[in-house]
Amino acid sequence: MMNLNFGVTKEVLVALNGTKSVKKLEEFGGIQAIAGMLNTNLRTGLGLNERMSEYKQRSLTYDTNIRVWAKPKRYLSHVLTTLRDDVMIALMICALINLFFSVIIIDDDAHWYEPIGIYIAIFCVTVIVSAANWRKEKQFFYLNQVKEDGTSKVIRNGDTEQISSSQVQVGDVVRLDQGDVIPADCIFIEGFHLTIDETNLTGGDQFMHKNSQHPFMCAGSQVVDERRPLL
Repeated sequence: MMNLNFGVTKEVLVALNGTKSVKKLEEFGGIQAIAGMLNTNLRTGLGLNERMSEYKQRSLTYDTNIRVWAKPKRYLSHVLTTLRDDVMIALMICALINLFFSVIIIDDDAHWYEPIGIYIAIFCVTVIVSAANWRKEKQFFYLNQVKEDGTSKVIRNGDTEQISSSQVQVGDVVRLDQGDVIPADCIFIEGFHLTIDETNLTGGDQFMHKNSQHPFMCAGSQVVDERRPLL
């Protein structure tokens, strides 16, 4: 295994990405200095010699690009969550009070049909809503699993290669085409009119233009326009 001396720690990179501050990036010396600290080249990407060790030291230092998704909750958990809803609690309390007055206070068996009907309605709503949420969460989980199997284009030793997105390393120079999903949190290197869609992350309804003044990009965003290298 090669003995690589990285000039920046994982924690520092996480903090820099968290602030998304261009000023902080400039304090490091800019994107060129970051690339030097990561032992990569902005033009040719990661070197051939390091590939021989399968980037093990880089993965041990900065971790891998494999995300572990939480398993879907059990159906019973969704049932309990539905029953904890404020509206459901209020209906159950009202039905209980109604049942108490009907049977104990008024002593009229004919009045207990209404609260029992409310409880039956609560049961039906709980079963349907919980099943829908459970099915939706399972679909979301398996969809994310499929997305992990996507591919990305990276520049290594000067050549563009297509690899699994889970194999993207910290320090890789990623090349994006229109429609590509950004495989990891990245910093813009160079280019013009790079437009990405972050609506699935921010909830907004506008595309974001990325350049040297707005260089930080989030994993899961989609490229709307242009082809540009990222670190």
